[in-house]
Amino acid sequence: MGLYLYTVAINNAPGKNGKTTAKSPDAARTQIKKQFPTGSLVALEEIPPAPVTTPDHNHEKSLPPRPKRPVSKLERILFLQSGKCFFCRENLPVAIASIEHLSPKSKGGNNSDANIVACCQTLNQMFGDMPLREKFRFVLDQEGKLTCPRASLTPLPRGQTASESIENLAPEHSTTGSEKPG
Repeated sequence: MGLYLYTVAINNAPGKNGKTTAKSPDAARTQIKKQFPTGSLVALEEIPPAPVTTPDHNHEKSLPPRPKRPVSKLERILFLQSGKCFFCRENLPVAIASIEHLSPKSKGGNNSDANIVACCQTLNQMFGDMPLREKFRFVLDQEGKLTCPRASLTPLPRGQTASESIENLAPEHSTTGSEKPG
């Protein structure tokens, strides 16, 4: 599609100037002839597209090239979550983010977008293959005050599992059903 400036003489009167858009010079001539059936086309000039300019410079500049590397699934999911952890809603840099399967693959979950979220690697490891219901129960029981474990994480004591670590954070979520002495 191009922009064309034209001049048309009508009944030997001074020329009428105008502009039109068309796919080709021939298409522009056809449009002008329909608009001015008794007129005579005097001039037709195609106007080249305006160069792209950047807002911080007054001189012409082309846009930077697109990145050659495609966006990863993790980066895309994190972008859709506004750069925040799905569970604790804290800012989450890509370097410490991971894909969490809401329904664990070990329990029949898949890699579809409906089953994955971005969260910190620490929380992902702590949830392990915990069923979706238990993950959400844990998050909901925090009543909007879930503190990301990565901020205060110390290495697990020798022999302690990630599930036991979650139980220590919130004993009411014990997967064994027994209460920890307090």
